[in-house]
Amino acid sequence: HSFPTRRSSDQYDITKLSQLKTVAKQFATELQRPSVLALSGELGAGKTTFTQFLLQALGVSESVTSPTFTIVN
Repeated sequence: HSFPTRRSSDQYDITKLSQLKTVAKQFATELQRPSVLALSGELGAGKTTFTQFLLQALGVSESVTSPTFTIVN
């Protein structure tokens, strides 16, 4: 894994899926519980993938699907 370049306290330049997983794992260690998160971004930006990695890092085994995909279908 090469760690992504950190642009600011809350922004990374991610070029590989493995980097997104690394950031999600790190974020999971810093997350205070309980928390509510809001993710925003363009369609296909990786919000669902990030959420899957984050929940995996937190020990959640249920599947995560995209709410946008559900609405469109």
